[in-house]
Amino acid sequence: NRDFSSFTELEVHAELLYAETLLVRAVLTFAEDQDSLVSFVKGAFKIKTCHSLFKEMYMSISDKEADGRNCKIFTDEIIGGINMGWGAFLLGLSLLPPKILRLLEFVGLQGDKLLGHKLVVEAEKMDILRSFVAANGLLKLSDDSVAVYQARGIR
Repeated sequence: NRDFSSFTELEVHAELLYAETLLVRAVLTFAEDQDSLVSFVKGAFKIKTCHSLFKEMYMSISDKEADGRNCKIFTDEIIGGINMGWGAFLLGLSLLPPKILRLLEFVGLQGDKLLGHKLVVEAEKMDILRSFVAANGLLKLSDDSVAVYQARGIR
């Protein structure tokens, strides 16, 4: 595990951007060639790396808050970005079909719908650049939920 307290604000921000970029690249790898086992393996490694990085950053800010330490490198922009990224990751994993989720859990990836939703909502409420993205994600999620409930006859 990395100790982000020895990082500068710029280095932590670069790690956050790297994690976000890995997530996009992993999704694009899966979308690019869905029939290839090589693409699946490449995408899985990118997702695992992204998962580890977001988790380390989230655990680092959680530890700092639990200890009551105020670390200057974790600005609102960085905390909001970590919350949005980790929350979206957890939400995305939790919404996968059960068969795929079992495969991903086998390699150590787990989703948590409640924590993911809480973190994305926290990011949306912050006055940061990513709050717009978080708000749109929550709207899309609520639109999908409404469509699923309507299809099942639930109001």
